[in-house]
Amino acid sequence: MKKTFIFMFLIFAAVIVLGCSVKIWYEPTNLIFSINEFPDNWSMIRSSELNASTEVSSKAIANGWTNGYAQKFASSKLFIDYMISFYDNSVYPKTTNVIPNPEEIEFGSMLTSLPPTNVTVREIPINKIGDDSISYEVNATYDYAEDFGIYFYFIEFAKGNVHEMLVMVSYGNSSDLNQSLLYDLAVKAEAKIK
Repeated sequence: MKKTFIFMFLIFAAVIVLGCSVKIWYEPTNLIFSINEFPDNWSMIRSSELNASTEVSSKAIANGWTNGYAQKFASSKLFIDYMISFYDNSVYPKTTNVIPNPEEIEFGSMLTSLPPTNVTVREIPINKIGDDSISYEVNATYDYAEDFGIYFYFIEFAKGNVHEMLVMVSYGNSSDLNQSLLYDLAVKAEAKIK
């Protein structure tokens, strides 16, 4: 009986310890960015949990999405959207490893009323981040506005049961995109996942 009690106590203790580590693993606020991780000219304009009913795809939910967090940062010429999603421990998300076709890209409400005339997509080679990663650039331009376009740089990676996406957006000039900054932030984000 004493051996059974000790065995049960050890199992209980293991559940407590593992439960605590899983809680830390799933806690988005331990993994999100602080404004101090950005250059001086950046500000944070959003930091909140993802809304499952409006910001998470049904495919993600069907694949074990449990919770997530979104942040948005801005400088004078650029925006960075950052999303981190957590999946059930039994499901390990992977990036799609597929560069989207231009016609598959959804630009959101801002461009629905004024869709771009030309959309180009190209993969940007990067060193692997996490278990799986992909990076690409999307250029959306207009025939009637030679000096205006909307340019996106994406880095997406998965590590364990965490999936992260960073998107840099420039309105006006593709040369404003700072690929090294976004890559450095992705590497910092990946390093926070233990």
